[in-house]
Amino acid sequence: QFFHSLGFLEPVSLCRKHNQKQKKIVFPNYSTHAIFAEPGEAVEIKADASHLKEMEVKGTDDNELMGKFRKETAIASPPEIVKDAIKFVKEHLDSPVSVYLTERYLINDKKANYKQIAELIEEMENEQPKNGALARLKQYLQSLQKGSIGQSLPKFTAKDLNGNIITNS
Repeated sequence: QFFHSLGFLEPVSLCRKHNQKQKKIVFPNYSTHAIFAEPGEAVEIKADASHLKEMEVKGTDDNELMGKFRKETAIASPPEIVKDAIKFVKEHLDSPVSVYLTERYLINDKKANYKQIAELIEEMENEQPKNGALARLKQYLQSLQKGSIGQSLPKFTAKDLNGNIITNS
């Protein structure tokens, strides 16, 4: 069970993530914020829709860690956030926050270093062997690695917009 009581001036969507312990708030501008919950624990969310990067979530150690990361990267550039995420993951291999940050900032980065990410995931697996979200993230990374730039496409046949058949064989 998960109970939440929220008051917002704008509509938001509270989405359950793959991991049973993580929820995500999606705001009207499509920005998202992860919320980490534990069974039986209360989570307090304090935010102003016009200053989303200043959102505070209290109630679990993981939310405290996520809040600290948010504050430290509030004015950072995307490349700096990636570096900070890598540093965070290495320092908190046992935290579900590291799994979230790996997906959010490392795997989804246009210049993702899949080899480095795979090594981080392996290190996290040693600390979180029963984390289903981490296992799914590993599978997702493996599927991305199979389709890297420069690799051949699998054989296919399809129709273009004019109805002409195209194939790569």
